[in-house]
Amino acid sequence: MAAADLIADKGFAATRVGDIAKRAKVSHGLVNFYFGSLENLLIEALLSTEERFYEVADTIVTQPTSGAERLRRLVEWVFSEDSRQTRAWTLWLESWAEAAHRDVVADARARQDERWRTLFDNAVADDFPGSEEERESAILTLAALLDGLMVQVALEDPTITTAKAYELGVRYAERMMK
Repeated sequence: MAAADLIADKGFAATRVGDIAKRAKVSHGLVNFYFGSLENLLIEALLSTEERFYEVADTIVTQPTSGAERLRRLVEWVFSEDSRQTRAWTLWLESWAEAAHRDVVADARARQDERWRTLFDNAVADDFPGSEEERESAILTLAALLDGLMVQVALEDPTITTAKAYELGVRYAERMMK
């Protein structure tokens, strides 16, 4: 999708509808007609990109293995080179920044955050070793931990390499399943 590529490359603030129209080889008016606003384009780009991310993630969650193994595989997928190539990370960063200022983006972001947490819940629901309240808390913590680690990796923090982020994510996932 032209919008996803441009927003990921240039950032939301530097992307214009005309740039997207040019990249997609359509008229500016056609883009406006279908999307109505640059915010709607960001949301559609995010949703489109996340679909590719979740296609793989959902197959991991449905594997006939233990919850601990599914979590390990999910963390591995999150920090894999293939996952980063979906551009989901970059669009997540852009949507988080815009969500603070635009309600329509905040609403879309909230739905995606719920999908993110549901992914982990589906992975562990059958064999989580604690109560439902403990499971909810562990999932919130895991999702927040991975979000933070992904930001550090995406911003190329030299302290949090991809390998280190994976190690920290897996370590927490293993602890939450004991």
